[in-house]
Amino acid sequence: MHGMPSSGPLICPACLHPFDYAKSPAGGANAGMDAQQEPRLLNDQVRSIALVMTAVARGDLTRKVMIQAEGDIDALKTAVNRTVDQLSVVASEVTRVVLEVGTYGRLGGQAKVEGAQGTWKDLTDNVNKMALNLTDQVRSISLVTKAVAYGDLNKKIDVDVSGEMLDLKVTINEMVERLKNFSSEVTRVALEVGTEGKLGGQARVEGLQGTWKDLTINVNSMAFNLTGQVRWISDVTNAVARGDLTKKVEIDVKGEMLDLKSTINNMVSQLRIFASEVIRVTLEVGTEGKLGGQAKVEGVQGIWEALTDNVNKMAMNLTGQVRSISEVTKAVANGDLTKQVEIDVKGEMLDLKQTINGMVTQLHTLASEITRVSIEVGTEGKLGGQAMVQGTTGMWKTVTDNVNLMAQNLTDQVRSIAQVTKAVAGGDLTKQVKIFAHGEILALKDTVNGMTASLSQFAAEVTRVAREVGTEGKLGGQAEVEGVQGTWKDLTDNVNVMANNLTLQVRTISYVTNAVAKGDLTKKIVGLFVSGEILSLVNTINDMIDQLAIFASEVTRLAAEVGMEDKPSDQVEAAGLNIEGTWKDLTDNVNNLRRRRTSVKPDPADSQEQISTGDIMVPITTITPARKPGTHLQHLCRLYTAVFLFGLPGHYVRDVPPQTLLGGENWDEASRIVHKRWTKEWTQMGTAAGALFSVLFTVLQISSAAYDPAVRTVVQMSIVCLFFGVIYALVLSATFGKLQLGVMHIITENSSRETFWNPWVMLSMPLAWITWGGIYFVIFMAVFFWRSGASNEPDDDHKPSPNQEYGPRAITSIVMIVGVVYFIMSVRLCLGLNRDVSIALRRV
Repeated sequence: MHGMPSSGPLICPACLHPFDYAKSPAGGANAGMDAQQEPRLLNDQVRSIALVMTAVARGDLTRKVMIQAEGDIDALKTAVNRTVDQLSVVASEVTRVVLEVGTYGRLGGQAKVEGAQGTWKDLTDNVNKMALNLTDQVRSISLVTKAVAYGDLNKKIDVDVSGEMLDLKVTINEMVERLKNFSSEVTRVALEVGTEGKLGGQARVEGLQGTWKDLTINVNSMAFNLTGQVRWISDVTNAVARGDLTKKVEIDVKGEMLDLKSTINNMVSQLRIFASEVIRVTLEVGTEGKLGGQAKVEGVQGIWEALTDNVNKMAMNLTGQVRSISEVTKAVANGDLTKQVEIDVKGEMLDLKQTINGMVTQLHTLASEITRVSIEVGTEGKLGGQAMVQGTTGMWKTVTDNVNLMAQNLTDQVRSIAQVTKAVAGGDLTKQVKIFAHGEILALKDTVNGMTASLSQFAAEVTRVAREVGTEGKLGGQAEVEGVQGTWKDLTDNVNVMANNLTLQVRTISYVTNAVAKGDLTKKIVGLFVSGEILSLVNTINDMIDQLAIFASEVTRLAAEVGMEDKPSDQVEAAGLNIEGTWKDLTDNVNNLRRRRTSVKPDPADSQEQISTGDIMVPITTITPARKPGTHLQHLCRLYTAVFLFGLPGHYVRDVPPQTLLGGENWDEASRIVHKRWTKEWTQMGTAAGALFSVLFTVLQISSAAYDPAVRTVVQMSIVCLFFGVIYALVLSATFGKLQLGVMHIITENSSRETFWNPWVMLSMPLAWITWGGIYFVIFMAVFFWRSGASNEPDDDHKPSPNQEYGPRAITSIVMIVGVVYFIMSVRLCLGLNRDVSIALRRV
């Protein structure tokens, strides 16, 4: 309590007016108040206490009695103030507990008033008991309601209560029981309608009344309405899901369901427009290949606008990507493997880009390797090439392996076929293609093997015909090859036609030449259809026969004139004859003989007798008695022996003086004359050899069936030697008939072996020809077997070297040259022999 000042003005705690008081029995008398001031002070004190009590009555426990008092008034003041303090504590605790329990929900609160006694203590205990009971009841109700709130309808209020709390307990328990039944039905309906999709379900709760009945009815109505709405929406969404965007929700609804209905119908409309645009764009881009298409959907917003923009962006990106990929693939299709996909992409398109670029790189490497192998194997002929592509897998590795396998198989096949064809080209027809093959290569293998077999049979037949016609002289042979067709049949027919024509031509030429050999110069080759060199040969032979006939008639005429008429000025007329070479030399020699004949004057009677008998050897018996005929003839025969043995032309004798021949004197002069003529004669022989070669190689075509030039030349020379040997023998026998009679007369007269032997040297020319023919035949056989052995080698590794092939040809050429030289010299000797011997004997 605040003390008041003992003096000075006082302030009334009720009205706050200052006042002065003096001490009294009430408190002012002691202060020296008078009797008037003391009642006023008491009045103020009572009024102050009344104001505090009034405030307490009004619930204002903040006021206290502040006035200064003494005595009973001060005790009353203290009691009032203590009462106010107690009430304030009780009120604050009760208020706190009430607020905590009733307002803040803080159950379990208890009022704590220290020092309370009596009614205040009972009041505090009752309040605490009430708070405790209320806490238990509320907590029990809270547990049940909380369980209800959590969906647990199995709990009930078990607390002991009475009165209205008992009614509340019973009510809550019944409510929980009904909620349990109701929730089970609603749950069932909700499960059927909302979870299991069993639309049309209804809640059935017995004994419901009031709100619960209405709630059940409303739930059933809601379930029924929801069933209809959901079924409609389900039909529309099912149609949308099936791609049918023509259906709409047509059920009568309100509120949000109406908004949902409108939303769904608008969604369906926009989906229809969007789908039509997307379908158009996808058809253009994905099906029709019209890249660059854009979807145009008016009035779309939100996700549909974003979806449309994304579709357009996707179409644009896809257009760029596909065009880039198309450009690269088109370049690949056109064979350009240098392009790459360079567009910026992500995700799987990046993988596709890398895959295509890797594929192009692999294809570039594969193509370059396959091209290299193809060029090496197919163009450059470098067999055995292999494609080497690093890092290939899958189909590309299979393609590379197949290309390498194809190249290897093709290499083996081509090499096998090349080996066989090379063997065929080398004349070895015994090889066959034995490599394993299929398809057209198998057909080619069979074709090559069949060709080889046909060629073998064909070559055997052609060789047989050529050997019979060209070597054995069996004319009329024909090649018989079974089963040949096409070119081989034509070739066989041509060979047979050639053999037949050759047979006819040779037989015709042989018939004419035989007639010439027999002295019949009236036969000619006529009625024979020939061309080329055979025609030249026919013309040459016919011209030769004409020239021989003219020459024979001229020589006969001159001999008749010289022998019978003795006309010194007559000459063989060669101006009108188309003669040259040996025939011209022979004509010149006859004319020279005619001129020299006029320088020796034989006895007319002897000449007449000689000419009349045709025996040119008769003048030998009328030689001057100083000389012995045998001695002169021995010198003459020695000279002719040298002529034959050393290959000198026989008409050298005409340049030897008669004195040398008659007396055997001055042989050095004879040698000088012979040596002087040697150089000039070899020049003439070269010219004659050129002309003779032309005639020879025309005649030699009769054996052109031979397969080797060297062998063919040897065969031809052999045939020509034999042919001319026969002709020379016949001509020599016919020409020297009378000469042989003269020689036999000399033998009888002189009995000279030397004289007998030397004239027979002149008759040995046919044997020389036949001997040279045999030599050529032996060379032919040696060369034939030599080359046959070289051609039968097993493969190309044993092919004859150029020196081995050159050997037989060189030997043949050397022998041929020697034979031709001997042939030229012998022909000149043969043709001039009769003339020169006659001249020499006449000069003797």
